[in-house]
Amino acid sequence: MRYRIERIGVEDWQRLRKVRLAQLLDFPMAFGETHETALALGEADWRARTSRANEPGRVGLVAVDADGEWVGTMLSFPDEEQAATVVLVGVWVAGEHRGRERGVTDALLDAAVDWARTEGGAQRMLLGVHEENARAAAFYLRRGFAYTGGETPYRLDPQARILEMALPLDRPQPDRPQPDRPQPSLVPTPSTSALGGSPVSSPSGDCPRLINSRSYQGTVRPR
Repeated sequence: MRYRIERIGVEDWQRLRKVRLAQLLDFPMAFGETHETALALGEADWRARTSRANEPGRVGLVAVDADGEWVGTMLSFPDEEQAATVVLVGVWVAGEHRGRERGVTDALLDAAVDWARTEGGAQRMLLGVHEENARAAAFYLRRGFAYTGGETPYRLDPQARILEMALPLDRPQPDRPQPDRPQPSLVPTPSTSALGGSPVSSPSGDCPRLINSRSYQGTVRPR
């Protein structure tokens, strides 16, 4: 299956609501709000979230499958206390699209890192992972993140911990071995997508080309 990476658009509030509710049902420990809380939010609240994702210095990314469905998300914004540092949040991929062989999570992170280094002007990326979320932690470790030793109580259960991890952005990413079988590709679209976001394109901005999700080197085109 082919996937493409797009930016969340200002008018994508209904799509964002749908995917957020799915996230909170699928893997609640990865997020800091409950499904019930999100379900009670109104249109103005969701519009505020998509607007916030489009503020300068912020980015909201989605993985889109061949049917146009949002099947993964990552968002990033500047850390308020540390210079040249961005925070990664909202990390999720739908269950049927998970797995290293599909490459969706890798492709989203590649795009987020590319944005952070260029538009974000960051030298470090931070995130928090629930202490019991071993699968997510293993992915981040494989991609070069390391535990900082920082931790905070989990908002929904103060007895649990959120562990801080950091990725330096001033050196190359770890090599990811190519699997034996061909990988899905990210297919950039030539213009602003129907979702209202901007597609991932080749660095030159020329006509779209197939980008292997294992070796993504594109950029997130600004709106």
